[in-house]
Amino acid sequence: AAPAAGSAAAAPAAGSAAAAPAAGSAAAAPAAGSAAVAPTGIDKVLVEQFGYDFIGGKAYAPGSAEAAAAAAIVEATAAEAEAAAAAGP
Repeated sequence: AAPAAGSAAAAPAAGSAAAAPAAGSAAAAPAAGSAAVAPTGIDKVLVEQFGYDFIGGKAYAPGSAEAAAAAAIVEATAAEAEAAAAAGP
């Protein structure tokens, strides 16, 4: 028989990785082709209780994730360019 809705057996599902992230958080729409990683520990508290964005395994204050993501893209692009230059023609 299924456990009652208010039982302890039903409680873990609400906090599991399958639970929907907060609306507007970056975790709500992971980048295509990337493995979705759910926040844990303090990151989970920051995302669920304080509206932080969770991108690339890190929690960012609301509104600051876009700048951090843009910086990561610039760094990755620069690293790729350096690797291509080192490989030669």
